[in-house]
Amino acid sequence: MKIRNSVFYSLIAVLLFTSCASSYKPIGPQGLDYRNVSKKDGIDFSFKYEVLSLRGNKKYAKKEEKRDVDVVAVKITNNTSNALHFNKDLKIVSNGRELIPMEKDVVSKKIRQGVAIYLLYGLLTLQVGDCTPQNGCDTKIYPIGVPIAIGNMLVAGSANGNFKNELEVYDLNNKIIEPGQTIHGILGFRSLEFGGMEVELRNP
Repeated sequence: MKIRNSVFYSLIAVLLFTSCASSYKPIGPQGLDYRNVSKKDGIDFSFKYEVLSLRGNKKYAKKEEKRDVDVVAVKITNNTSNALHFNKDLKIVSNGRELIPMEKDVVSKKIRQGVAIYLLYGLLTLQVGDCTPQNGCDTKIYPIGVPIAIGNMLVAGSANGNFKNELEVYDLNNKIIEPGQTIHGILGFRSLEFGGMEVELRNP
């Protein structure tokens, strides 16, 4: 019995290059080890870079680099006697320049696994049978790529949804930080090319 793949080797190469979809592993900013700590205006601020790579989200880390986006986990403690509004009362600065976080929806759209690309797996089939000079060919074709395509699309779609959900859970937009409270967040920035950052009061 001979087993022949009915798709061209070039298509197989494309599929192998794109690889399989991968699940999303939560960043969980509250469980990270923060070593970059600044204290200013009664606020403790810590941050951690490369958190997607740290948690093993290789596909998302590659997209992050390709799209010039940096996903950063932050930790903020309000040691003042007043409640602080993240947008109105605080600003994140680096080298004297204010950093504006990206909208969470923009981050999730820029950093996501492709889903439709896995439809290519649907073209993958196996042709099974024998061919003889006397009887010709008696073969059957099995669309083995269809379940592979569906499985990868489901995994990629679920992973993208989980990433988006975590960005929503740890979104700091319009967040109120009460006196003595510590909060954690996940922020996206456009192409950070510097080392440190800190938080300042807008009107100290």
